[in-house]
Amino acid sequence: EQLGIRTIGTVHVASSISSAEAQKELVAIANDHQIAVESIADSSIEEWFPWLNKDLIQKAIFFPNDIYVDSTVLTQGYVEGAKANGARILLNTEVEKIEIKNNEVKAVKTEAEILDCDVIVDAAGCWSNLISRPLGFQLPMAPVRSIYWITEKNRELFPSDQPVCIIPD
Repeated sequence: EQLGIRTIGTVHVASSISSAEAQKELVAIANDHQIAVESIADSSIEEWFPWLNKDLIQKAIFFPNDIYVDSTVLTQGYVEGAKANGARILLNTEVEKIEIKNNEVKAVKTEAEILDCDVIVDAAGCWSNLISRPLGFQLPMAPVRSIYWITEKNRELFPSDQPVCIIPD
């Protein structure tokens, strides 16, 4: 099944000195792993993101080979693959506890039942740390609230082949 994969790239925009410094580390990591990355000029930023205030930009880098995947289609692909391999998908089911013995998963206690298992998939999204912390590890992520007010399609401002734009500041 098609996953809607498109190579459109990702632009990381730094609007603070600390983010510009963090980009240097990101470039070094990319170079260490032979991942294509390049600095980009203001003209490219203005062309790709006419809505972005270029006066606030300290530095910008571009990962040209990054892809975009329709997250809904990808998730459905994972669900179908899991079911085809014997998994049960439980929606809207609260996990109360994950039972560990000898450093291995043995069962998951939900609000409805106890499920014996040796593998679990933490698909709790931004709440994943609520599951992992009691097991003794924290995932390197944090939920971030973002608000977007795009009320209509505007192919001039938001073309379908526009790179993803990440602005951490």
